Amino acid sequence: MKKIIQIGWIVASMGFSTSYLQAQSLRSILEVAEKSMHSKNFYDAYAKYREAMEFEPGNYDYVYRAAMAGMGLGAYRIAGDLFEQVTAGDAREIYPNAAFHLGQMRRVQGDYARAIIAFQQYLTSYSSDSLQHSLQAERELRAAQWALANSTEKDTNQKVVRLDFPVNTS
Repeated sequence: MKKIIQIGWIVASMGFSTSYLQAQSLRSILEVAEKSMHSKNFYDAYAKYREAMEFEPGNYDYVYRAAMAGMGLGAYRIAGDLFEQVTAGDAREIYPNAAFHLGQMRRVQGDYARAIIAFQQYLTSYSSDSLQHSLQAERELRAAQWALANSTEKDTNQKVVRLDFPVNTS
């Protein structure tokens, strides 16, 4: 009986120490990520927040922070996809600016139709949260609508031909 208790105690200790080490590791990852964001090292911050997302996949805080780091990094497609996860999930009320940033990411990518949807979502649901973002969202919405209305289809019949002689550009 005494051996069973000892074995149970050892197994329980190993389980607690493993979860403690994992928490320490997650804590240190988040500290490094925050320091990287503050020093504008967006690549490292993005990588650390992605690593934190592996520890807690359902944590939208890490998804939002990874999206912000991706936006700072210039990885607009990745940041847009992450902002879309936040706006589609349960955290959209916690992170109202995610819809605004999603619209920005889609506009930068030239996806004006989806940018318009994101800006309209922000303006209808969260415009009272930030006057600055609301005014900017209205401007961005009008710009995306204009760009969508004035975009031309690519003419696939045009052919680019290289000239046989150099062109004088002076």
